Amino acid sequence: MEANNPYAPPKAVVGDVASGAAPPRPAQVARAVQLLWAAVAVSLISGILNAYLTETPGVPKAMFAGFMVVGWAVGLAIVWWILSSIGKGKNWARIVQLVFFILGILGVLMVFAMPQQVPGVIWALYAVQMGLNVWGVILLFSGPGNAWFREMKEWL
Repeated sequence: MEANNPYAPPKAVVGDVASGAAPPRPAQVARAVQLLWAAVAVSLISGILNAYLTETPGVPKAMFAGFMVVGWAVGLAIVWWILSSIGKGKNWARIVQLVFFILGILGVLMVFAMPQQVPGVIWALYAVQMGLNVWGVILLFSGPGNAWFREMKEWL
């Protein structure tokens, strides 16, 4: 008689709830975030040097500097958001970082095709920046880093 009782409380399957806290962030992911921040610092240095060493005909230096400051402020805000999200285990941020990395490689390849001369120090800084980015992205997408991001899907 209880099986067809319209006044009986609803029945739901009770499952186990995930226990405890989210899995700890592996050292590999922390190292990757540090490397990516180091790449941002190198990029800032190369950008300042490039702006100082490059002539911009028809554009006053003060106006060019203003655009650089605003561009870097917006860029740093976006990078901070992405890298802090990576540190929290958000997989979308890891994928966005990979996309930005690939676009950065394409940007460097486009600089190779430009007829203007790029100073050697800028090329050296580009190489350091790319090396840091490669290392950071590899750490995010391999071994413990990859496993941690998969586990974090259950916690976010």
